[in-house]
Amino acid sequence: MGVGSRDIILSRIRKNLIADESEGAFSRDAFLSAQFQRSALQSADEKKGLFERFSDELTLVGGTVLQASSREELIASLGSICRRENYRSVILSREVFVETLRLEEGLRQQVSEVRSLKSDIASLVDQLRGADVGLTACEYLAAETGTVLLRSSPVAPRALSLLPRAHIVVAREGQLLPTVAEGLQKTDAVASPRSSCITLVTGPSRTADIEKVLVRGVHGPRDLYVVFLGGPS
Repeated sequence: MGVGSRDIILSRIRKNLIADESEGAFSRDAFLSAQFQRSALQSADEKKGLFERFSDELTLVGGTVLQASSREELIASLGSICRRENYRSVILSREVFVETLRLEEGLRQQVSEVRSLKSDIASLVDQLRGADVGLTACEYLAAETGTVLLRSSPVAPRALSLLPRAHIVVAREGQLLPTVAEGLQKTDAVASPRSSCITLVTGPSRTADIEKVLVRGVHGPRDLYVVFLGGPS
């Protein structure tokens, strides 16, 4: 390669690097911006109701969506899930929404063992050992992918949604958003101080070996339920 050719190539590289710096390297903000543009140009399929879209997407990846019109119906639905799947032990987060529903009180007539998570986070693993179900609220739900956004906190640590063999999310229709990007932005806006961990859950835990044999529950819960209190408006 001649000196002139080398100089031309190096000049082009420098020019591209300068352009990249002026435009800004890829960042989370750029990702969010792109996602918002995408959601603004919704296709005909994306114009379906958020609830229907979320339900369709989560069902496709192995999750289950249910509706309950009242606290009593919610407790009955949770009890039905536990009896059908033989879940004997349920641990509840101490999130305000969960505690307001007094689920511990209601589920005691439905499940063998129901208890709220203790504040002693140091014994978290021991508390969750042998638990069949971890029940939490959520921050938001993204209809485009059937994704649940969870924000970890002392009253709802990440392990509660990962260690038990099933995860049940109690949600409200108002938490549904079109995209993951909007969920992330809103979670950032309301989290003060910001959470150490935001988890995106899309369906039950799944993995496949080299022979493409799908196995559920290897890296997390094998079952995921999202139960809407009130359902869509």
